[in-house]
Amino acid sequence: FDGINLYNWCFAQRRFYANFKAGTTPCEGMTEERAGLLEALGWRWMVDQTIMKQRENRKDDSWTIRCQRVAELKNEEGAEFDGVPSSTMFDGINLYKWCFSQRDFYVKFKAGTFPCGGMNEERAAQLESLEWNFIVGRDDEE
Repeated sequence: FDGINLYNWCFAQRRFYANFKAGTTPCEGMTEERAGLLEALGWRWMVDQTIMKQRENRKDDSWTIRCQRVAELKNEEGAEFDGVPSSTMFDGINLYKWCFSQRDFYVKFKAGTFPCGGMNEERAAQLESLEWNFIVGRDDEE
């Protein structure tokens, strides 16, 4: 929606509301008025944990499948592998851009800065197991 990931926005609003109610920061401008506007739309401050877990599992599965595809590309090219070509599409996304994002998330995760795009120790280890040094990729025209 207009360049905004609504799932992430909704997640943030819930976090800001919780911080606002607890009197902690960041609450990013959350007020009783804003909370009331959301509630007038039928907003639920608590999300069914089953639904959240299902969404989380789908994300994990997609991430793992994409990481496996990068491993397959690396194995196909062997020692010649110097990154995912910039035009590589897989699972409906540009795999080059996905790799670029994962590298960024990995670096932020290792540095302890946030947000880090769902990067965690398990995902970081999977990326490290590629022995790829997180080279983003290559331009197809090189």
